[in-house]
Amino acid sequence: WSTVLVFGTVFVLSSFILTDLVQGGLGTSNGRVVSFLNSLNAMASFRRQRRVLQSGDAKNSPNSEKKKAELLYLRATRNSWSHRIQLFLLMFLAKFGSQSLGSLLIGATPVILKGPRHTFSWLLAMACIQLFPRDSVYKKLYDHSSLLCLVRIGCA
Repeated sequence: WSTVLVFGTVFVLSSFILTDLVQGGLGTSNGRVVSFLNSLNAMASFRRQRRVLQSGDAKNSPNSEKKKAELLYLRATRNSWSHRIQLFLLMFLAKFGSQSLGSLLIGATPVILKGPRHTFSWLLAMACIQLFPRDSVYKKLYDHSSLLCLVRIGCA
């Protein structure tokens, strides 16, 4: 059933991406689905940072690799509440910080202040990657190359 669910998701997301393309065209603004896929890709990429996962000894045990991976996972029981808050703020800054600064430098309104759509999309993507039970969204995203490919194509 897992494979059927993944391919069903790929089909539905593909149709939404095509609908966004037909309705919005290749303009400067992306649609709701593309905005969500962009946030989903950003959250998954943030969590899969090679820099954190590869730091330390070259002779890491599987247990130490798991500990390093949990540093970027909000639901990890080893992380304190202060670490979780810092992690949330880092993810928020990674998504909105540089683009808001760039907008302010050129005298434009930052995306985060233009309306709730981008913030809601980011919160939903963050919840899918960081808070979903059994980490199933994050695992499925990297277990099924077709799903990962679709998410990245939607961001392009």
